[in-house]
Amino acid sequence: MEPPQPDRANSDDSRSMLRVPTRFQAHLDKLHKQQVVIQQLEREKLEQTQRMNELEGRAERSDRRCAARDAEIARLRREIADREHESLRAAHTIDTLTRQVQEAQEMTTRAEQAQRDAEADYTLRRFLAESDDGSDVENVAHAEQQHKVSELEDELAWFRAIAEALSHELQEAKDARNELELQLQASKDAESELNLQLQQTIDAKRDLELQFQQAMGGKHDLDLKLEKMMGAKSDLELQMQQVKDTKCEQELQHQLETARVKTADALKDSERWKSMSTVCRNLVTVLRAQVNALADDKQKLERASLCCQRSTEKRLQGLEQDRQNLELENIRLRGELARLQQDFKDMELQLRKLDEEEFKETLVAEEDLMMRLARAQAHQQELTTQIQDVEHKLAKSADAAALNMELVVENKELLQQLEEERCHSKELAHSMATYKKATETALQQLKDVEIELRAMNSSHDASDEQHETVASFARLVISDLKRQQQASVESAVASMQVLHLTSLVESWLNRLRARREILKHSSASMSSSDSEADATSDDPLSNYDEILLD
Repeated sequence: MEPPQPDRANSDDSRSMLRVPTRFQAHLDKLHKQQVVIQQLEREKLEQTQRMNELEGRAERSDRRCAARDAEIARLRREIADREHESLRAAHTIDTLTRQVQEAQEMTTRAEQAQRDAEADYTLRRFLAESDDGSDVENVAHAEQQHKVSELEDELAWFRAIAEALSHELQEAKDARNELELQLQASKDAESELNLQLQQTIDAKRDLELQFQQAMGGKHDLDLKLEKMMGAKSDLELQMQQVKDTKCEQELQHQLETARVKTADALKDSERWKSMSTVCRNLVTVLRAQVNALADDKQKLERASLCCQRSTEKRLQGLEQDRQNLELENIRLRGELARLQQDFKDMELQLRKLDEEEFKETLVAEEDLMMRLARAQAHQQELTTQIQDVEHKLAKSADAAALNMELVVENKELLQQLEEERCHSKELAHSMATYKKATETALQQLKDVEIELRAMNSSHDASDEQHETVASFARLVISDLKRQQQASVESAVASMQVLHLTSLVESWLNRLRARREILKHSSASMSSSDSEADATSDDPLSNYDEILLD
């Protein structure tokens, strides 16, 4: 009956060894819950770190946006400076146009003076031509007039080119003004958009501050939770220590009770009395093993608690360092936000000042530009009116030129007729000279005949036949003289016709001169084309004067 006793003791010992961990199950559950809570806190800390990183990223993005807006503001300022430069350049262009208009007015005055001088020279030339004793002076005056006429034509062409250039430049100035207005409107729109973006940035900064405050509140809650957990952990450690102490006492009491029961059973059982020593030894060894196991478990629990405490302290130190870093970052961000707000306020004030100055300068420049444009348009209208007058005069001069051409054709026909009559009169003069010579020779012959007749009458010894011959010869001479006298009468009639034609030509010339005077008075303010027409009409009239002088 003795061998089964150690087996029973071993079974009791194994059951007691298995019952030792089960007593710590509640504490292990608490530790597991604490580990879960710590992991949850770590996850919350990680989320908080991610959120802080996200907030830092937003702050960096807001800084980049501020830098981009600063660059945009600098670009707008450069554009404003460029527009001011363009406005100055437009003002310089308007001044140049004004000077050109003044120069054009001076050139117009000089052209009018030259035209009046040309009219005076033309009147002087006509006066000298009518006096028929200044042909050289007339040629010189005519050459000068032609030169002045060419100069007037060049000046007129130059005036037209200047008028076209001025109109083109005025159109360009208007286009530039419209473009400047569009650019100013675009800059104002960009500025309003920039102000809107600045307001959005300020709102985003406020949202970031609220989120940061919420994050700080969450961090404070985490700190409170960690403090609570640390307190709970310390309480749990105390409870575990108490539980360990009570558990050891209970185990010892239970073992003692079991040993007492066993000893009582052994005492009661006489057969087991012999194995009592072995049972006690086994019980002592079992108790020692249980005590050693409990000491090892206690050391393990102490080491685990120390590790948990160290890790918790490290985490708390890390969280405290993160909290301090967050506070420093918050202070830095608040300082930067205050600086940015102050910069934004200064920038808004500067932009307002710039807008007011630019608006005033733009108003002044627009008023000046409008006044100059009005003056330029008035001057352009004057030039247009002058050009229309000149064109009208040119049209009149074209009609006068056509009339002069008709007069020139008539004058050429009259000149041709006059030349024919001059040739005929020259032939008549030549025939009259021949007739005079023939008459003189005939008279000389008659005188010789008379001398011979007297000599013959004085000589009585001439025959009757010779006397008849002389008489017949005298009759022939008389008949020749009669024919020559008749021819001289015809030549006299022809010379009378020539004189009549000459008087007709003079009357035609007088009529032409009267028409020319009328044309001269009507075309006194005409342009160079009218002067050319007068010059072309002067050539045949000078020929008429030369013919009359001949």
